[in-house]
Amino acid sequence: MLNGRSVLIIEQEFLIALDIQRILEQAETGRTVFARSLEEAARLEGEWSAFDIAIIDTPHDDMDAHAMADALRSRGVGVVVSTGDLALRRRLSPEVPVVVKPFNEADLLGACARALKGASEPA
Repeated sequence: MLNGRSVLIIEQEFLIALDIQRILEQAETGRTVFARSLEEAARLEGEWSAFDIAIIDTPHDDMDAHAMADALRSRGVGVVVSTGDLALRRRLSPEVPVVVKPFNEADLLGACARALKGASEPA
């Protein structure tokens, strides 16, 4: 499913980002790029179309993160939201898979599969 896919990981916590990368590498992803903030991810905007999936850390109901998710999705990038806020799942579009921290490998990979499916469907 993720074989050879490119992933943008937007995560403030370096150890969590490394854990996400480890899970994705076990699923044989291709290129993985880290951004430590939404601002850093925005500086990569010229490369967004090269990513198949973006995993966005959203600590709370952060409107900037929602806007980033919408912008990435409009470019055909599948988006997964990673959060510690269980209630956030109910406030996001049902098309955006949400994994609640701490998540396990199956949850993350399942969310990535849903994000890829959503990115490939016509808007």
